[in-house]
Amino acid sequence: TIFVLTKVDMAERGGMKQDRMLSILDGRLFPMKALGYYAVVTGKGNTGDSVEEIQRYEREYFARSKLFQNGMLREAQLSTRNMVNAVTEEFWKMVRDSISDQALHFKTLRYNLEAEWRNRYPGGRTLDRDDLFELGKADILNHVASLQMLQPSKWESVLMDCLWDEVAPKVLDIFVEAAQGRSAGEFNTSADIQLHKWADSQQLAQLCAEVGLDTMFGQLHQKLDGVEGDRFHTLSQGMREEVERLSRKDHHWESYNVDQLKYVQMSALDDKDVPSAEQWRAAVEFMTSALRKQIKVAEEDLEKLQGPTSTYDRWVRWKSQSSAEAQRQAVAEELNKFLAAEPSHPSKLYTDEILTVQ
Repeated sequence: TIFVLTKVDMAERGGMKQDRMLSILDGRLFPMKALGYYAVVTGKGNTGDSVEEIQRYEREYFARSKLFQNGMLREAQLSTRNMVNAVTEEFWKMVRDSISDQALHFKTLRYNLEAEWRNRYPGGRTLDRDDLFELGKADILNHVASLQMLQPSKWESVLMDCLWDEVAPKVLDIFVEAAQGRSAGEFNTSADIQLHKWADSQQLAQLCAEVGLDTMFGQLHQKLDGVEGDRFHTLSQGMREEVERLSRKDHHWESYNVDQLKYVQMSALDDKDVPSAEQWRAAVEFMTSALRKQIKVAEEDLEKLQGPTSTYDRWVRWKSQSSAEAQRQAVAEELNKFLAAEPSHPSKLYTDEILTVQ
């Protein structure tokens, strides 16, 4: 803090004594422990006066003032110029102290980082930011280039798995709905209509394009993340993540690619020929496996909805059903009666059956 007493010319005209002024500027009357005490004159009170006129008036006042004569007050405590010099000196002193503290902080930080480097990578030369960047860049480019070495069969297998995970719910819904028909002809007609409608709306093509991008970036992520043996793997982690993020952000399919994919899908749906018995058996096995997985998931969901139903769970594991779970179990038991009486029962209930269950 710097204490500044303004308008001392008005104070003199008001009858202020020299000893009182001395007690103020010595810090006895206002003991603020300030860095300095100064008396200034801020002009005659005319807002139109220039800075030069105010400074000239201040010099003339201190030259003729009886209050500040006799040498009782130090000249260094008088005038705006001396106050400004004091403020400037204190400011640069704070700057120098701050710079010294920062320099010490950075010196300590550098020492700690160098010690960490020597302990983590013993025997290796010290690398600066540019060296690490070039090292990381070369490593990333090498792993990205290795994507070209993936066999087409690998791409097809990964893409097939990812694609089926996305389209399976829709495909199975279409087939289950078509299966409500009483003949193979009704099944084929319903399935063809729904599949053509789905493909014609471009939803299927757009979904496949998105899956293609996700598959490609999934393989890119595996390549960039699969370098655990590299000594500088952790140092380039952020760089590799940023490369992957920007790649996902900037890469996209052109709209005409989706249109072309739509026409390919429409043509495939219109083609009813099966080239070989092996393809037919492979398709049957694939759908059988997919349906079994779906049935298993449905059974697990049904078990969760019904809660612990076995005597073993209730008596050995000390588990019990909630009221809602008990009601669901009762509904399931009633539905099983219909399925036992009619194994080929459709997936929808008739009105009288609903009333019976209720």
